[in-house]
Amino acid sequence: MATTSTPTAEAQPPPTARHGSDCEEWGPESQDATVPKTGIFVTQVEYYGQRRVLPHAVRPAGVVPGAVGRGVCDGEAMKVGIIGAGRIGTALARHFTRAGHEVKLANSRGPETLAPLVSELGATASAGTPQEAADFGDVVVLAVTWDQKENAASAVSSWKGRTVLAPINPLRETPDGIQVVDTGDRHPTEIVASLVPGSRMVKGFNTYLSTVLAENPAVDGGRRIVLLAGDDAGAKRKVAELADSSGFQAIDTGSLAEGGPLFDTGGPLSMLAGKLIAL
Repeated sequence: MATTSTPTAEAQPPPTARHGSDCEEWGPESQDATVPKTGIFVTQVEYYGQRRVLPHAVRPAGVVPGAVGRGVCDGEAMKVGIIGAGRIGTALARHFTRAGHEVKLANSRGPETLAPLVSELGATASAGTPQEAADFGDVVVLAVTWDQKENAASAVSSWKGRTVLAPINPLRETPDGIQVVDTGDRHPTEIVASLVPGSRMVKGFNTYLSTVLAENPAVDGGRRIVLLAGDDAGAKRKVAELADSSGFQAIDTGSLAEGGPLFDTGGPLSMLAGKLIAL
């Protein structure tokens, strides 16, 4: 755990977009040159009988460790396409627009059904088809349920070259409650990645209940941690920027094959990750 400031239990507001002079405090000239730009997180876990060490945390350059979110400055905003406007997609849309990013939402029922949510989110939000959301986004979030993933993925003509954030878990709502879907000898991350061929997929934001994800990520004097896994460093950096500007702290767990299973549903970090706080 990286700590560079004294934690406080006082609640902090979620990050919002910043403008003009509000951006100056985040310039490199205003930072202490001795403050490291990347915190090191070393955690050993037991996984299939082997000891594993989690890699370093991802912290975008220029972000002071210990700061609880920063929002985005003029010119820093990303465009985020979100396919799926259920509980997870809506929670992420609220975080991202509050931080100053532009969001285009899509669902299976048509853009007109998203008018109330778009109105709530404000001027940086819009609605479209899944294809339009994918074409809009610097990052495309596939925020659908396990049973919806094939239809959602097939609604986009090509995933090649797109940065995709996939917070999908193998869960199914039944009359008897939430059921974990048996994926056989394939990890859920592998299955989801196969649906977006050619993309730069990043797994993340899947370790929180939707009700918790919707809350202010600033808690107990720190911020909630988001575990990331992906094969492309640039794609993970983009998602880490989104997470940081929205008030979370991203940690890189490695590749999809190595890191993804660690926090897939049932993985050794799947329950713990939702309780981790970066101070």
